Amino acid sequence: MSKPPVIICQAALADLAAVAALERATFTSHAISPRQMRYLQKSPAAIFLIARRFGELAGDAIALVRQHQGGRRSGRIYSLVVDPNHRGQKIGQKLMAALLRELARRGAKRIYLEVEESNHGAIRLYEQLGFKIVKPLHHYYGRGKHGVHMMKEEATPSR
Repeated sequence: MSKPPVIICQAALADLAAVAALERATFTSHAISPRQMRYLQKSPAAIFLIARRFGELAGDAIALVRQHQGGRRSGRIYSLVVDPNHRGQKIGQKLMAALLRELARRGAKRIYLEVEESNHGAIRLYEQLGFKIVKPLHHYYGRGKHGVHMMKEEATPSR
């Protein structure tokens, strides 16, 4: 028997309570607030995706497209979360690939993100997708919780 597919789609207003609970459970010190989520879900500059498996929320990914002087565009990945019950199934990779495709479609040439320095699994995933560490971010997530700033030159996913 094959596993049911992971379905990646735009987050709807009805999804926000479950996404907020997942964000709070994962990011105790820097979860996106419900108010911010409502704004992002409606914003034309945002890409707000969810992953479903077995009809339940398995993860979410949020990015913003920024317009710069001279017409250049960049993207910033704000959040990538996979429910612990669904980890190890490449859901994070699928969400990131969908985000990167949409960022490329919208003309983003550079993509930025921040991640906690101790989150080796996420850093490994981002590096596999072509992100490079740009600089350390000391105490970015609170006292003693360092982060790293990462960048990818093009929005297309690496394989």
